[in-house]
Amino acid sequence: MENSSIEILKLFTRKLVNCRYKISAVKLAKYLNEGKFGYTFDETGDNIITNDSVFADDVALVVDRIRAIYNEPHISLRKDEIVQNVSVASKFDNRSIEATYKDEKLWRVRLGEVAPEFIHTYVHEDNLAIYENRFVTYLLDYLLDAISKKLRALCGDIQTFNLKIDENGNEIAYPSDAYLRYTEKVEEIPVLATLDDPETNVISSLLRSRSILNSLRTYEIYKACKKVGFNVKNLKPTNILLKDADYNYCYKFFIAYLHDKRFITTQSKMYQGFVLVNTVSAILDAGFTADKDAQDILINDVAELRFDKLVFNKGVFTICVSMRKDGIMVIDVIENPDNSTARYFFKIMSSSLTEEMNGMTVSNYAKYLDDNRADGITRIFLVTDVASNSDNVIYVAPDKLSARKNLQSTIKTITMLVQGVSFIHTKYCPVCGTQLIAPDGRDYVCTNCKTTYHIFHYEFHDYIWLKRLPNIVEKRARTTERFAFERPEPVAVATETVAATEVPEEKQLRRVVTKSFEGKLRQAKKEQIEFYNELKNYLLSFKRVNSRLSWSCDSFNIGREKAVKIGFRGQTMVAYLALNPND
Repeated sequence: MENSSIEILKLFTRKLVNCRYKISAVKLAKYLNEGKFGYTFDETGDNIITNDSVFADDVALVVDRIRAIYNEPHISLRKDEIVQNVSVASKFDNRSIEATYKDEKLWRVRLGEVAPEFIHTYVHEDNLAIYENRFVTYLLDYLLDAISKKLRALCGDIQTFNLKIDENGNEIAYPSDAYLRYTEKVEEIPVLATLDDPETNVISSLLRSRSILNSLRTYEIYKACKKVGFNVKNLKPTNILLKDADYNYCYKFFIAYLHDKRFITTQSKMYQGFVLVNTVSAILDAGFTADKDAQDILINDVAELRFDKLVFNKGVFTICVSMRKDGIMVIDVIENPDNSTARYFFKIMSSSLTEEMNGMTVSNYAKYLDDNRADGITRIFLVTDVASNSDNVIYVAPDKLSARKNLQSTIKTITMLVQGVSFIHTKYCPVCGTQLIAPDGRDYVCTNCKTTYHIFHYEFHDYIWLKRLPNIVEKRARTTERFAFERPEPVAVATETVAATEVPEEKQLRRVVTKSFEGKLRQAKKEQIEFYNELKNYLLSFKRVNSRLSWSCDSFNIGREKAVKIGFRGQTMVAYLALNPND
């Protein structure tokens, strides 16, 4: 996976963690479309546009938490024992009185009376520089540095009067008449920036955050914590950091954005969450609406999405999305008028898991998964960030706009409808037109192009749901010329009549004529010839299959191994298949 894709995955995962706990699928897709995951795409191309407002909003939230902590910090009370004159001592207990009684140096004789001149007492001192406060102070300094760098980058790209005059901006200043000429040229007041500009709002938010942080540096708690210092390498999740709301927000912000080990999840898990959210967005973009009783998605602290089933509706179709424990996304499509279903598996695999392919290419591995699918699964797709031309592979790269488009295209493909006629398309494939149709329960399968479809009646029309279209990887290389056997026109043949009387009756021989396969084919019925042409063309469409015409039959070999023979038994055309009787 390229660095740009990894950075987008990290940015996406950080924002996904911020959505933790319960969130609806519609809101999650809305955040994605609005760029609240930190990036958007240029619709005219395939370029990433980072969303700086997301960074500014996150910083503003954590700055508010730091200010709340500084106003009401957790502190540690330190109790120090001291000796004070009895005239000023105010805090003492039984222990201090006992210590004073035993200490002879503190007693004096005055006017014949023995009394203590000094007394053991104690004072409480507030210790502000506890571990958690020192961590928050470290975060404050870190944010100040990050905000300053971001502001320098943003302000370096702001529009200036010089750039209005010359896009290259080569000169520091121009003659005053140059500015005047530009103003007269545009015939209006030149606009350098407005309050509605997104960049202006980002700069304003960051300046406010920086101002607050600078004011916090004058607090006594900041000075006390800076005096002691903090070692971020040994950051420990203490009770205060985990249980206090403000401290915990700062702690999780640091873990998610700034810590060296901030990603406590794997690249494959991040990619899985990315694909799932984009799939939900693709389903909604395809015209489906979320079911009104659809459950919310649960997101935990490591950006894992948990739900039982997400339901979407559109016209005659209902889509149910679920996630298996092994990381396979399952999409069940239900055709409501006839209650027919199709199940699709989406194996999500980033390039970091290529060892699972055992040396196979992405296309071959996807074909292997689909060929070995269990009963009841209509098709298996491989979702990966590795480009491929196979129809079984859905190319989803985090840094490409085509990710959502490819997922949306797949959703539309598995819910594709065409109008047809029931009594025609139960015999003829709606895709390739062949008659090689085999019923499969309530569905039909074309053995020629591998299309699986279902026919149902809805609102006075017959519709065909193409559950599985031909796969370009499985599509066989056909011969450029199609074989077609035609019955020749009858030709008059001169015959010689032999008188029976020339040979004695007991010595006459019965003439037995043995016909060749080609001769029998010439005299076959029209339906038999059409079937022979169709079957021969189908067999020859496979690679390495060749035909050899002999006296008795037409043989088809795979390489040197004989596979099929077509011949006649009497007037019946028969096909012999090289199958194992035990099977």
